Amino acid sequence: MKVVQPAEMRAFGDIPQRRPLVETEEMRLLSLCLRAGQALPPHAAPSDLTLHCLEGRGTFLAENQSVELTPGVLVHLPRHVQHSLVALEDLVCLQVLTPHPRRAQNPS
Repeated sequence: MKVVQPAEMRAFGDIPQRRPLVETEEMRLLSLCLRAGQALPPHAAPSDLTLHCLEGRGTFLAENQSVELTPGVLVHLPRHVQHSLVALEDLVCLQVLTPHPRRAQNPS
């Protein structure tokens, strides 16, 4: 069993911060922290993405749709879909990638 304390999820910096919290063969769980005004440019992941907003406010863009992220909002996106994120306030999210990106890129 692994227990992750809330303080381990918060890591802000001069650029958006991704911090691995739990990794298995099947999935990768990360904290994603952006200061107000920071952004992740459009990109796509090789894995399915679930993003759960824990605190703050941001705008998640994918498939010509905009979703306002506020605490409690959860977004799921299939793999290979282009998406981006802008923090309107300091933003803390949990990000789950399934399967683990290594496995998604090298299935066996």
